[in-house]
Amino acid sequence: MTNRSRRHWKKKYLAIFFDFLIKNFTLIFFSLFLLTFALIIFLIFRDKSPEESILSALSSSPVFSHAAVPNVEKISPNEPVALEAATRVALPSSIFGTFFDTFSGVGFVDLTKTTLYQDSVAHAIIFSPDYSWQPLETEMIESDQTFLKNIRFNKFEETASDERCLNNKCLEQAGNDLYYNNKSLARPKELKNLDVVAVSIGALEKRFLVGFTIKEGENYRGEVFTYDGSRFKALSPTEPFVSPYFGVFGFGGEENDFLVIYGAYKGIAYRFQGKNITDISHFFDIRVMNQGFKAEVVKTKKGNNTNWYVFSSTLKRPWFIKLWQNRTEEIVGEAIFKDLFASNEESAGFMIKEVSESEVVFLANVKRDSQDYWYSFIDRGFKNNEPGAVFLGPISHGLEPIPITFETLKLAYLDLDFTSRELIKFLFSTDGNEWQELALDKQMDFATPTIKQFYLQVTFPATADKFYSPFLDSVLFDYYYKK
Repeated sequence: MTNRSRRHWKKKYLAIFFDFLIKNFTLIFFSLFLLTFALIIFLIFRDKSPEESILSALSSSPVFSHAAVPNVEKISPNEPVALEAATRVALPSSIFGTFFDTFSGVGFVDLTKTTLYQDSVAHAIIFSPDYSWQPLETEMIESDQTFLKNIRFNKFEETASDERCLNNKCLEQAGNDLYYNNKSLARPKELKNLDVVAVSIGALEKRFLVGFTIKEGENYRGEVFTYDGSRFKALSPTEPFVSPYFGVFGFGGEENDFLVIYGAYKGIAYRFQGKNITDISHFFDIRVMNQGFKAEVVKTKKGNNTNWYVFSSTLKRPWFIKLWQNRTEEIVGEAIFKDLFASNEESAGFMIKEVSESEVVFLANVKRDSQDYWYSFIDRGFKNNEPGAVFLGPISHGLEPIPITFETLKLAYLDLDFTSRELIKFLFSTDGNEWQELALDKQMDFATPTIKQFYLQVTFPATADKFYSPFLDSVLFDYYYKK
């Protein structure tokens, strides 16, 4: 065959080859995709048992990830679940099971035995708060009345007005405009040509705080600045304030330790301690935010106990929240005092009156039917002088319980503040009477007789510190069993 003939057949074969590629491109591409996917699955699961492989696959799905993995954000509403880890792939002898409860509802909580308090808004188990909320028996002094009456309340999505003063120098907000000592104050240059839809102000000890809500397409972005009377300085959280929901900023605390809360349908919140910035948004989720409000924050400290109190200055949405630190540097728990207010109350403003080792005293002005009513709120910490417990059960698989035998405890996990982890006990029972303590975060041999249901219990020890309470966010119980 001549060189010319070879070139002719070479071109012909190449033409046939490329024609085949073009006509079958979709089939070839899809085949390569399946091979690649199969290789990835093999690499992920090659060192796992079939049960663990199934659980890993389920954990990546939005339906099951919150039922099987600790340290995840709670979804509301999220009832407790008792799951068998999917359909078993033939054989190994043990089946994986899990129980997970975030306390968003009563669910498996045995109310007849439980002595701890379930906060239905915060989704947590704590010692019962020890407080009183009563009308004042004596007339409030004039200066306290004046302070409380000067708290500005505004409707949530309407033009707001406010004024804050430090050493007789005042920052005023009139709608979305600012004034300092009665002179117009230009916005920070960073906001030039932006669509500012809400402004809010607050005051620390030496500086003012100013929050701007900006409309950007379908979302809202927040910018917060300090103002010292001469210039604005931007605050930079670890993540920007971006939300699909309209919100108004609220503030409060000390000069070098304060909270910034974007009060929207779902809140965003940060704690600023000098250069240390902590995201505490998980304390301000949808249920806690009560449809959205402007937060006013008060910090109290006595001895080793630091508490934060947050109330709403939004009309028609009175609200009162407590955060605490359990003698640590971090905020670890919250309680929502949702039963303080009646449905016809227009607003409730608070001022700190006294802080002692045994109690924190607030005075409050509640406006109801356009009339002022005066109250005292006294926080005495928690009813923790005796041990408390939450009982869960009976727990079983499915609507018709099946007989099972436990073989191994894979993981017993309690989502607790760090200081409480060494004090709290997690217990297991097959009958609700005899209890066995579980080792947290460890796998252990765990044989039981054949049972159709089981019970769990978490106990809090008594403590002498009235302002201490563990904050139990969720429980997880993973195990292997046989039918």
